Amino acid sequence: ENHTRNQRNNLAKTILTLLSIRSHDVHVLGIDKNKLANSTCPIDLNYDSNTPYLLAYDYLLTHINWFVKEKLGSTARGMLIIDAKEQYHPDIEKITRFRRFEGTAAHRVKWIVEFSYPVDSQKNPMVQLSDLVVFCTKKFFEVELGYRDAYPDEAKTFFAECYQIIDSRIPRKTLVVRDGRNMDKLHDYLASVKAIPARNWKKKYRV
Repeated sequence: ENHTRNQRNNLAKTILTLLSIRSHDVHVLGIDKNKLANSTCPIDLNYDSNTPYLLAYDYLLTHINWFVKEKLGSTARGMLIIDAKEQYHPDIEKITRFRRFEGTAAHRVKWIVEFSYPVDSQKNPMVQLSDLVVFCTKKFFEVELGYRDAYPDEAKTFFAECYQIIDSRIPRKTLVVRDGRNMDKLHDYLASVKAIPARNWKKKYRV
């Protein structure tokens, strides 16, 4: 409050640079809701695959579990802190339980060993930073995919500048294929509904 738009924009970009300063990686799965609404998941999952939050959560378990195992060393273990989404808690618990304890033992999530939710972002600076990353990524994807054409050019450029900072901290931009039967079909489905910016997006926004 009581700051100009330019001051607030600069503050947001300065905060995002903490990702580089602190060597924090970002793991993202943006889902295009229109594509999702016009697609059908080819395999049965134990939740509503038409709900973007649940579909992304299930995938990010795969992605982060892979990242901890393959990139952080054999002794590393992960903890997932989840935002407060009360309407999804029963499904999140069901997905978490299934991925950790049910199904084929060889395909279970083993490198994420602690789960904590919900966390009040107003009381946790790290979650506040995560919220900013999510907000800026979401807005950039909406602009890039044509859902925010009415935004002024200054706003479009701002979100592109923010995403440029975020993008530099995304260690893997291709999907991790989940182990298990028919998971190649799930991989292709996720690829078909994933929000992907154009290859030349940096030139387009001159960032």
